Amino acid sequence: MFKHSFCKKYFLSFVSVLFLSGSISLRFSPHPSAQTVERPHVKSTLIKLLPSDHLSGELEVLTPEGTGPFPVAFVREAGSGSFGFTKPGFLHVSLLSGYFLSRHYAVVRFHMTRRGERIFVGSPQACDFAGTSRADTAEENSLAIRTLADQSSLDMRHIVLAGAGHGGWETLASNQEKIPEVQAILVLGPIFKTDICPVGTDKAFVNGAEQFGKANSLPTFWVEGRANNPVSETVWRAMVGVYSHKNDHLSLVDLSTTPSGYYTFLGYGQAFPYWSVKADEFLKHLSLPSGLKDAAYVEPIIKKNEAESLAKIDDIQALPDQSDKAIQAYKEFLKKPFPRAFAIGENGTATAWSERDPARHALETCSTHSKSCHLYAYNDRVLWKSRLPADTQVYHVRVDPKGDISLFLTSLKPDCSVDFLPKIRVVKQPLHGTLTIWPDIIGTPHYTAPSPLARCNKATHGSSAQYRPAAGYRGKDTMLIEREVGVKNPHYQSIILNIDVL
Repeated sequence: MFKHSFCKKYFLSFVSVLFLSGSISLRFSPHPSAQTVERPHVKSTLIKLLPSDHLSGELEVLTPEGTGPFPVAFVREAGSGSFGFTKPGFLHVSLLSGYFLSRHYAVVRFHMTRRGERIFVGSPQACDFAGTSRADTAEENSLAIRTLADQSSLDMRHIVLAGAGHGGWETLASNQEKIPEVQAILVLGPIFKTDICPVGTDKAFVNGAEQFGKANSLPTFWVEGRANNPVSETVWRAMVGVYSHKNDHLSLVDLSTTPSGYYTFLGYGQAFPYWSVKADEFLKHLSLPSGLKDAAYVEPIIKKNEAESLAKIDDIQALPDQSDKAIQAYKEFLKKPFPRAFAIGENGTATAWSERDPARHALETCSTHSKSCHLYAYNDRVLWKSRLPADTQVYHVRVDPKGDISLFLTSLKPDCSVDFLPKIRVVKQPLHGTLTIWPDIIGTPHYTAPSPLARCNKATHGSSAQYRPAAGYRGKDTMLIEREVGVKNPHYQSIILNIDVL
């Protein structure tokens, strides 16, 4: 999606016929409507880091009701598709954080800025996913433990490292210094989308997993799945295999056999029972606190997700793709016998039925002619997360302090003429820069094959949002906007931009 991984200006094109994908990082809040959920009491404390040569920032400590001391979970969730509830001020409690809070763990989240050398595309370190992550996260954990040593509400003798997405990869890298207080590792889908390694990310992931397994003897709980996984099943199974070959204390939970293959585990309340029960068993086996203590920390998340994400199986209007071909394909799907599955991608759909694993077949067939395939329905149930045409899109980019980031949005017809100019709504302004909106501007979209609109990558009308960092600022910033999708039945899709100004 990005023209280049690192440069002064980025152009991101969004179009109505595509279900967007991107480099995802996740220190963010979901759509503001999530704030209507009943919220349990969560105490949030920000603690400034001790002085360090390379790190600065704060630790956010979330504690459940009670006096403690609570065992501690270091939680990293960047790039996990996390879903949860939000308190005013953008205090986000995800399913992973909620899991630990409901088991009466304190949750520690990292808000750090690292000073030092950057890694660019093509640099010698670009494909060393293990080496760069290992050095960074081990130092972060050690500093966090020293910073929190005097907190009486925390039992710093019992620490669990937990993470998902890119945060899960960082978690696998976390205990290379053999920190005695750390008792276990829990990761959900520790894989992320990236284009920083030009010679191939698959090999880099497998090599990294092997290095982590060799260097780490801690009991490890690993959850994987099939749907929407950034890498193929062959790759992630190879990662699990080489890790377990070096570390014989691995517990794998494979969600590929569930109806939707739940990959974005923290984005689906329905997936929670599949992995949370196994996680309880894993922690109990290690004599660590486990089992549900207070359901209030997870029930609002799961119930809201289940209540709002599902449509009736015969509700044609709920179909994310309202093209004539997609509607006709879905009507044909509804006539098929069980078991049956219906998948949707950027450029088409796929149906499978009367097979041993129709969900897998539908996704594989969809992937042969389209990108970003997701399972929409299985048998008589809609599994799609929401009525929006895609999940909230989260992008993590880097920008020079004197540069800017431009997002160009347009909707084109098959003949490359403009269908409509998407309206942009600002939900959350950046704190350390300016956000400028242009309702009509000339720009160039960046479609990629197999999209039939790849031939339309030329100057055209669209709308645009531009971020420019404040003068002299270096650090992290975040903004949240919504873009209009469709004109006959207009609705809005959330786009979150997490920015490193370096």
